Amino acid sequence: MSYPYTDEVVDTPPRAVLPPSEPLPPELADMVGRCDSISVSERDLLTQLVREYVDVFSLDGEMGRCDWVRFEIDTGDHLPVKEAVRPVPIHHRSEVQGIFRDYLDRGVVSFSKSPWNSPLVIVGKKDGKIRCCVDLRKVNQITRVPQYPLPRTETILESLQGKRVREVLQLYHADPGSGSHMGVSKTLAKIRKRFYWPGYSDDVYDFVLSCQTCRERRGPGAGHRRPRAPLQLWEEGSLFGRFSVDLAGPFRRSREGYRHALVAVEGLTSFPEIIPLKDVKSHTVARALVDIWARYGACRVLRTDQGRQFEAEVLAEVLEIFGVERVRTTPSRPCANGRAEKMVQFLKDSMSKLVDESQADWPDTIPLLLMAYRGTPHSTLKHSPSELLYGKSIRLPADLATRPPEPAYPTSLKEYPAKLRDLLRRLHHDARLNRELASQAMKMRYDANTSLTDFRPGDKVWFFNPIRRKGLAPKLQRPWESGWVVTHKINEVLARIKKGRKLRCVHTDRLAADDRNDCPSTGPLLALLAKVAP
Repeated sequence: MSYPYTDEVVDTPPRAVLPPSEPLPPELADMVGRCDSISVSERDLLTQLVREYVDVFSLDGEMGRCDWVRFEIDTGDHLPVKEAVRPVPIHHRSEVQGIFRDYLDRGVVSFSKSPWNSPLVIVGKKDGKIRCCVDLRKVNQITRVPQYPLPRTETILESLQGKRVREVLQLYHADPGSGSHMGVSKTLAKIRKRFYWPGYSDDVYDFVLSCQTCRERRGPGAGHRRPRAPLQLWEEGSLFGRFSVDLAGPFRRSREGYRHALVAVEGLTSFPEIIPLKDVKSHTVARALVDIWARYGACRVLRTDQGRQFEAEVLAEVLEIFGVERVRTTPSRPCANGRAEKMVQFLKDSMSKLVDESQADWPDTIPLLLMAYRGTPHSTLKHSPSELLYGKSIRLPADLATRPPEPAYPTSLKEYPAKLRDLLRRLHHDARLNRELASQAMKMRYDANTSLTDFRPGDKVWFFNPIRRKGLAPKLQRPWESGWVVTHKINEVLARIKKGRKLRCVHTDRLAADDRNDCPSTGPLLALLAKVAP
């Protein structure tokens, strides 16, 4: 009995990692599921470990994963061992035949005319199935056991004294011609072909993830999903209690000289107002807000971003005169002012479909866009903004052609105010309920993949700051900055950070814990080398 033999080690491919979007194979998912004695966090770590080393597992229908070495069984000059065939029970024959057909299809066994013959043994499993084995005891008695003396581990480590492991990692990861910061898997593949030392894969992993340049470009923990804070909801109060405001543009200069637009959305009814502007200076924005409040009354809260127009003293004085409280969103967080941002998106999309080729008539499309939007039922509130504001739907131009049935209104002046008040109370109650249900559903979906990071005063953090610098290409900038320190935790999603004299109030989604040293560690090997160094 013999097999082809070679002492050449086959080059192995880089370690495969299962993408997060792809589920675990059923066999591995069942294996993780049977670990019921561990906590949820430990189960997540186990799942992540299985995903990282998924290529070492043999799934059902697969052969073993190791194909490094082929060998031969040395039986010397002994005559072939021949044993009588043992009968297979009748009720197992069909199952045995099916097993060997599967072995033949997968290349596990093949037809042979060898003079060697060992009997088949049927062994039962715990689940009632059978396992086909071979009785090789007589063959084992005449087999010569090969001897491969191995050197002592201490001798191997001593021979590595003085070797420049860190320099190898630096060259094959950061050198422009050899590494170019290609990440863990590619750096590991290049080093695996050329070098070996105990724990080299962990050293490469730690070195690459601690690379300052890579972290400034892709952020700390690249390749892993960073924690994201849960969604924060805010309730709407009374009618015109809150306005969300934003600026749209610049557009092409119109015939009247307009280039921008002020977008304002009422919080309870989502009733929009859009005012064309010739510029976005603070006094121009303040005048547009006064024009809106002249029609509906001043709101209690004005929600804006941190644009210069909204931070100017002119607007601050206007808000103080009208008794309006201003709420700012954190920088680079447009979803915090989502209603105004969504209205800006609607404005740009709709205007692009209605303007002429010169695009100079874009202000003329705004009244008609507002009319269509105000008369359309809101997807969340289930009523149109005009119905929630006026108690009735506005007549649209299309209604003149289709002539839908007119709703019945009370004719008595005494009845109309009371019925209108009851109608608006009912509509506003429905709007609040529908918005609350939609918000809770959205929060449930958003929070499914969130985890709150507990930043504390004094913690060192990375800050995501993708600002555009004059003279530099934004696509080639490194947006992550190190050296920031948390000075104050405002609430569970807002923190105040400091770097030198610079102070910022930011959302925690733009922060990442700086829990690694700037100088990468090359793992346990360097510690062992330090012990044997002269």
